Amino acid sequence: MLISRLERLGLGVLTRSCPSELVDRVMGEAGRSEKRRRLLSARFTVYFVPAMCLFPQADYLEVLRLVKTGDKGLWSWSGVNKSSLTRARQRLGWPVMRERFRSVARPLGADGELFRGLRVQRGQ
Repeated sequence: MLISRLERLGLGVLTRSCPSELVDRVMGEAGRSEKRRRLLSARFTVYFVPAMCLFPQADYLEVLRLVKTGDKGLWSWSGVNKSSLTRARQRLGWPVMRERFRSVARPLGADGELFRGLRVQRGQ
């Protein structure tokens, strides 16, 4: 049942939290801007990686299908296999994902609940 709810959200839930302009900036800063057009673009891979965390019980191709449902403009996925997805992740590299996280992650809580940027735990 969880997959069917997330399936309806598709790529939209990921693009709202991390807009494509931010992804492009982070890829440029990491030197991972694409020089040619690929079936599995670097931008798509930035969204695919966290989607694997959203759908941990699904295999790569199922996650690909679920993410694709959110973007009707994506190309046909004929010929994409697990090794293609692995190579796309390797081309992207971890620095892009680290910087993406740093760009969108913020502490939860109001300013009064933080001390020097860290959450303060109240006494029990």
